Amino acid sequence: MMSVAYVIGRFQPFHKGHETLVTKALEIADVVVVVLGDTGCRPDYRDPWTVLDRIKMINAVFPHHDGRIFITSVEDIPYDDSAWKQEVKRRVDAHAGYEKHFLVGHKKDASSFYLDMFPEWEFVEGEPISLLDATIIRREYFALNGRLDESILSP
Repeated sequence: MMSVAYVIGRFQPFHKGHETLVTKALEIADVVVVVLGDTGCRPDYRDPWTVLDRIKMINAVFPHHDGRIFITSVEDIPYDDSAWKQEVKRRVDAHAGYEKHFLVGHKKDASSFYLDMFPEWEFVEGEPISLLDATIIRREYFALNGRLDESILSP
C-alpha cells in the first residue's frame, strides 16, 4: 500500500525539530510532501527567509532523499481557514491517489490549530525537541546580527 505523509509549517527557519518531523514522515510513508507556509510578503522579522531560502535549507538537510521528498508552498489566506485548507489540498493533489495519507506535526500551542484541519489524514505526533522554538531562534538571530548557534539548525 503506497503512502504519503504531509509536513506543514512556516519553517522560519528550518531547524532540528523540523528535521525530526520530516525524518518521521520518511519512516512511515513512501513519499513526503513538505508544505511551506508563505505570507506572500517581503521578508520581515517574523518571516525573514523566503520560500527559496527554506527550500535550500531542507534540501541541505536531506540531500539524498531519492526523490521521496516534494516541497511546495501555500500562501496564507488571512481569516479564511477553509480557503487555505482547499489551497493546501490543491497543492498536494498530485499525491491524492495514494492509499494512505498521514499528517506529521507537533501540537506545541494554539498556533498549531491547522493540524486539526485535516481529519481525513491520519495524524502522527512528532517528537518534540525541548526548548526548540523558531520564534526564539529568530529572536537570537536578529539580536546577534544574523549569527546563530549552528547546533540548533540543520544540518
